[in-house]
Amino acid sequence: MHFVIQITIILYNNFVFMKIIQKDIYYFGVDYIEVVWTLKKLNEINFWFWFNDWNRKTIFHWFEVRRENKVNNYEYKIVFNYKWTDCYAYHIWQENWAVTTHDFLAVYGIAFTLFPELSEIIEFVKAELNVQGLRRFDLALDILTSIKEVHKNFNKLKQKGSIFFDDEWNIQSFYIWDKKKKNNRYKLLRVYNKKDEILEKKRQRFFPDYLTKDNVTRIEIEIRSELAKNCTLESLLDRAYIFDMYLTYMAKYTNIFKWFKYTETRLNQINKKVSIENLKSDQYLKSRYVNIFRWYAKTILEIWGCPVDLLLKDDLLSEDTKKDIALSIKNWIFRQDVYEFWLNVRYVKNLFADDEDDVLYFNDEKYGWK
Repeated sequence: MHFVIQITIILYNNFVFMKIIQKDIYYFGVDYIEVVWTLKKLNEINFWFWFNDWNRKTIFHWFEVRRENKVNNYEYKIVFNYKWTDCYAYHIWQENWAVTTHDFLAVYGIAFTLFPELSEIIEFVKAELNVQGLRRFDLALDILTSIKEVHKNFNKLKQKGSIFFDDEWNIQSFYIWDKKKKNNRYKLLRVYNKKDEILEKKRQRFFPDYLTKDNVTRIEIEIRSELAKNCTLESLLDRAYIFDMYLTYMAKYTNIFKWFKYTETRLNQINKKVSIENLKSDQYLKSRYVNIFRWYAKTILEIWGCPVDLLLKDDLLSEDTKKDIALSIKNWIFRQDVYEFWLNVRYVKNLFADDEDDVLYFNDEKYGWK
């Protein structure tokens, strides 16, 4: 959905206010979906002959599929590829006594470009899946103005957030609310330079018109599990409904859309009460166990043992930690500063990556790699 662009700026007491109206919107629509489901044809797929490779004789119309095993917290995922582009991924949960969850389908953002009619995607989902409900969906809006100007027009709130800059200290992206899903199951506001994301993900061939623009800023709301479960898949087809929802949630953060008339539309949100005393107790127990662990580790070292060696032998270190340690060894010497550097890379990840994306490790001359 594209519009002719003409950004209106209003001066008031020497402050620049941005006024966005209908013709200023370059794009608006659903940009990502996660559906809790079971795959109807799962038992018909024969992985034997195409393990971690393409299945070109797929039982799914239009799609080639492959299986990938390296998926955090999931046994594997089935990737659906259309015109050499990954569009969907079916994640199959790995049983774990500590965590309970469900299989889900992720519809990647690029799918909405390859299948511009949302109804095509939803028809595929309903035809191939036993749909239980939505787990997440993103509503994205693009305007042709700089992220710097957009950032100026956002309210200064107390919510947790993050801001990222490029090498020249220009704003590249900012978030409102916690990005980690375990700490935030409601919504995340994400604003970023859309042209940078296109180049980062090498999607130039899909967005040639974007690259001809001086600036493209995406303002995106990610609706997470506690809210998304109260919305139906079919409701996403109602553009007026999702636009009203978008404007309703945006009103708290910025006034740039205040000239739109809309019906306030919110998804039900249950405010869970938290006992302060229980919270204090949990923090106390956490601190206590960490201190006990450190005491035992020091004791093992004093008797000429190594606690890390014991953890490695019993396979009690995460794969990410093993990678961080391996990357921190240069000329057979472990570098604490390098370890902390890679630890930071792992937590920050790629600026435009989803939580389920694999961690990207890169070479940095500063730390001895070329």
